[in-house]
Amino acid sequence: MKLSKELIYDLPEIKISSNNFRESITQADKNLEHLKNLAKRAKELDNLLGSYFSVTVADGKVFYQVVEKDNFKDKGIVKRCAGICLDEYVHELLGYEAELPIAKIKELVNRETALQKLFGN
Repeated sequence: MKLSKELIYDLPEIKISSNNFRESITQADKNLEHLKNLAKRAKELDNLLGSYFSVTVADGKVFYQVVEKDNFKDKGIVKRCAGICLDEYVHELLGYEAELPIAKIKELVNRETALQKLFGN
């Protein structure tokens, strides 16, 4: 089962220069809110598809969205969300897109949810 196209996060990287650094931070925050809103809308249709999680890389975070799942194979596909981490980090194991066991995806999504509840948005 694939996430419908209108619920897939698909924003570009943010081009940063010394003239627009603050604007870049503001845009990255807006992009993260966009991802969160897409996840809320997707959750109405499916509990896992469309959800997201972050992983720490160096001194930042990389966000991934669940874009596909196959319950028969017990696997799902996660895709990196560009334009949120200004450093353009990519997780060394997940890359730009990765296939993971559903149980691992649920673990990562649940961890993200718990951290949001604990520390807020």
